[in-house]
Amino acid sequence: MNNVVDSRWTSDHWWSSNYELRSGDDVVASVKVSGSSGVAEVRSHRYVLKRFRLPSYITICDADTDDLVARLCLIPKRGFLAEFDDGESFRLGWLNWRKCEWAWTNAGGEAVLQSRHSCWWRGGIDVQIGLNGGAESKLPLLAVLELAVAKLAVPWF
Repeated sequence: MNNVVDSRWTSDHWWSSNYELRSGDDVVASVKVSGSSGVAEVRSHRYVLKRFRLPSYITICDADTDDLVARLCLIPKRGFLAEFDDGESFRLGWLNWRKCEWAWTNAGGEAVLQSRHSCWWRGGIDVQIGLNGGAESKLPLLAVLELAVAKLAVPWF
């Protein structure tokens, strides 16, 4: 990842259902979780998140039109696959299991977003968003999907 924007998912306290993705003082995205669903706001646009158990996946739909924007599903032994409505897809997989480091990669295998999950008692997820042309509008949604895996999908299956 050449150009990188450092961000962090934060909440008021460890049991909170409200999360903000902050880059410095700017709020890039926010998510409010309620059971197996949630509401996200990215660039003043609202999305609805839903978790489905059988088969296991999470969807992001436009809050105004209910159109499917992206779907995240588990790929056995290979991590997660996010498929967007325009056909573009990204994979989420471990970089370093011991350090809780994850990466989203594009179809060419390039990392476009990397994250490091803190221990549960510290809270937060550090996110590095790569700016490598073309997919920038989807990167905050990938960060939202990763948070959804951690917060909406417990237990995941």
